[in-house]
Amino acid sequence: MAVTLKKSAPKAKPFPDDVSDLIAILTYKRKHNSQSELDFINDWLLPRLPNPVTFADKSGSAMAYVVTIPNHDGTASRTMISCHTDTCHHGVGKQILAYDQELQLIYKSSDDLDKDVLGADDGSGIWLALQMIEAGVPGAFVFHCGEEVGGVGSRYLEAHHPEFLAQLDRAIAFDRAGYEDVITHQARGRCCSDEFAEALARQLNKGGTVEFKPSPDGVFTDTANYVGIIPECSNLSVGYFQQHSSQEYQDVEFLLKLRDAVICIDWEALPTKRDPSKVESASPWWQDDPVEDLKYMSGKEILAWVHKSSAQDIAYALEDLLIELDQLQVEREFEAPNESEYEESWSRCSNLKYST
Repeated sequence: MAVTLKKSAPKAKPFPDDVSDLIAILTYKRKHNSQSELDFINDWLLPRLPNPVTFADKSGSAMAYVVTIPNHDGTASRTMISCHTDTCHHGVGKQILAYDQELQLIYKSSDDLDKDVLGADDGSGIWLALQMIEAGVPGAFVFHCGEEVGGVGSRYLEAHHPEFLAQLDRAIAFDRAGYEDVITHQARGRCCSDEFAEALARQLNKGGTVEFKPSPDGVFTDTANYVGIIPECSNLSVGYFQQHSSQEYQDVEFLLKLRDAVICIDWEALPTKRDPSKVESASPWWQDDPVEDLKYMSGKEILAWVHKSSAQDIAYALEDLLIELDQLQVEREFEAPNESEYEESWSRCSNLKYST
């Protein structure tokens, strides 16, 4: 049975507290630097973080929020758990969700006609980090700002707080679609060793409820900005799909299983093999697909690409980028109702309301 979740209804929570927290996170449209992202951070997130430290730039704009939990022997953990507070929403405020309790899926309700994203990228990563903090798992939990607009927060930490990053041996993001990826390559090339990825996959799979494996097919998340300082940087699948689109959905059953797995891992025992001073690939990460990755480049990287590329290549890249933006606008304004395999789930939505 699916239920439609709206912000306007009875305060009684019909779901377990952990699922209710996930739903609460996903009700916020967290466009970078929007009022609703700030509302989420100040009203919902920060009150749930024990002793958070804010990294801010000279203007006072927050770049990241960090919670540190020491190892059980009192020593500092050398593990970063990474997520990001912003989403690819175009609008602001709150949104209507649907939760199919039979399929264990959360997605945008068919009652919500704005055709915006769900925001499991990276609301689900935030939820996982909070679950680990609540369980007392040692680590440096970093809630980055501005990942979707080019890794603003992580670029700032890399440039202005390398001493903080240098204390860490591993940085794992919860910001990957799908069910099985331990990312070994993203952005500028290799981000973690095969030994690390294989050991992490074995730890995740130990309970037999998830099946992870190393994957070289990463694109970009905040941990990509740390590969020159932190030896082992990766990104894990968290069970969302069709991110950056109105068809985005989250597999809640998988996310709960992943939560149980990451809480039980001895993160400090994972191997550290990669030398961050050595870049495995000599080619800039964007040379393979500049059209897709223009939106992730810094100003200096864009200039370097322009100077290196022919006028024809630049014209093709800009044309494709404009087509992509145009298609996104068309999708937002004229998209037909969902015709995926989950349409049946949408049609079964009841009128039960949900309030955060």
